[in-house]
Amino acid sequence: MSATERPQIGLFGGSFNPVHLGHLVVAGDALDLFGLDEVWFLPLGRPPHKPGPALAPAPHRRAMLEAALAPHPRFRLCAHEIDREDTSFTLHTLQALTSAHRDLQFRFIIGGDSLRDLHLWFRIGDLLPLADFAPIARPGVAAPAADLGLPGDWGLRLSREERTGHLCDISASEVRERIRAGRPFRHLVPAPVADYIEAHPDLYRTETASSTPTP
Repeated sequence: MSATERPQIGLFGGSFNPVHLGHLVVAGDALDLFGLDEVWFLPLGRPPHKPGPALAPAPHRRAMLEAALAPHPRFRLCAHEIDREDTSFTLHTLQALTSAHRDLQFRFIIGGDSLRDLHLWFRIGDLLPLADFAPIARPGVAAPAADLGLPGDWGLRLSREERTGHLCDISASEVRERIRAGRPFRHLVPAPVADYIEAHPDLYRTETASSTPTP
């Protein structure tokens, strides 16, 4: 990177409920495929699309992320959304981060499935110019329609940017279901996250996770 170039930072948003190995694979693919300098994990505080009892309290999700990211020097936690008390919207987050870090260039990491729903995001016309996107498809997933339902030529531009990452078919819902059913789950999450979950026996044992970690 030359002295005139700004560091490239990937923003990886999600509920991380809990963070699992698939998340780390996507972040690593983004570093490699888009030439990023770092990936900032951006856990949602009050996501507009996932309200309700299935979302573990923010302190738990933050603690698990901190444990999972500790061994990775190019991954870091960005607590902008999880520290907010109001609903998280990507537009507001990018506005705040680009204003606070004018020396950085942000790329928003987005999965191929989410790319197809991008036109439904809050004030998408205002969001698109704020940051570049880093779309990552999974192997075997069909390419999206070129227009993506987005204004102007944004759909074509993002479709051309999409890169294919590794196949890692893990979901947080599967991890939670395994925990509730008493089935093995440690092979799906980083070891420190498994240790954390086992140290908090009420976490994910039912659909409602209401406890908070001890300070």
